[in-house]
Amino acid sequence: MNREKEHVLFLPEDRANEQLLNGFLRALPRSRPAKVLNTAGGWLEAARKVERLYSASMRRYPRGFLVLVIDFDGNADRREEVLQQLPGDLRDRVFVIGVLKEPEDLKRRLNTTKYEVIGKRLAEGCPETFPSLWNEALLVHNTTEIERMRASVLPILFGTE
Repeated sequence: MNREKEHVLFLPEDRANEQLLNGFLRALPRSRPAKVLNTAGGWLEAARKVERLYSASMRRYPRGFLVLVIDFDGNADRREEVLQQLPGDLRDRVFVIGVLKEPEDLKRRLNTTKYEVIGKRLAEGCPETFPSLWNEALLVHNTTEIERMRASVLPILFGTE
């Protein structure tokens, strides 16, 4: 991946979120400049790693975006808690999405055994008309963040203008 060009890095909180992301990325229309980073080991650690490990690189490569995929653990305000931990100059290039509780809850609700299948379903369709899965009770809280991603991240992933 050429970091001089537009690209998206995904930082999953844990293994379950990493598997969701792997399914999502495999379902994209074609190879995209996107990469799943090593798991962070918790939502707070994900926020801390932005400063410790990724902020210098993001400043050096201003065409890159970072998407944190975390468990909200039932706390709808978790996104704001995470964003407050981030360097102010990077907040417009960092996004926070995830399951309202935990991915395990979503897997049970959807009656599937694989996170990758859920990730694939999340990527299906074009970004203008996300499938109904994004309207699922455990995911609908991401709507505002997805709208925020529409002008920057989604064109990179889905090839839209």
